[in-house]
Amino acid sequence: MKKLIKVLRSETGYLTLIVVMLILALVCTRKACAGGQIRTVFLSEMKIETVYVRPGALTILSFPVKPDTAALGPHSPFSLKYIENDIVISGPAGAHTNMFVYLFGRRFGFELKASAGRYDDVVQVRDALSERDKERDKKHGGK
Repeated sequence: MKKLIKVLRSETGYLTLIVVMLILALVCTRKACAGGQIRTVFLSEMKIETVYVRPGALTILSFPVKPDTAALGPHSPFSLKYIENDIVISGPAGAHTNMFVYLFGRRFGFELKASAGRYDDVVQVRDALSERDKERDKKHGGK
């Protein structure tokens, strides 16, 4: 241990320590910024949510009920597939468009961006209004 402390106190030791810390910072930052995440979004008709689609892979939008329909922007390179309550999305690198999903007479807006660096695996979509109603009911004793 004393030998390690002597090495760290030398100029070479400080330089080594700084290099190791920079490497760790880069690795941690890349993992934090990299995709592969599952997240939940609370949407209303007044909000557009960005969804990052990994080129060559699938991204899933998961809804509490089966969506009625979805509309992509004109000339969109993205493809959609409906599976139960999910919409499965794929698209090529660099692609982007907007998409609107309709369910229960409500419309939810999305901006789709194909990105290899930051991407979503699964986006759980929830209705912000119904969540507000649940919170209000909890505050007022379930009324």
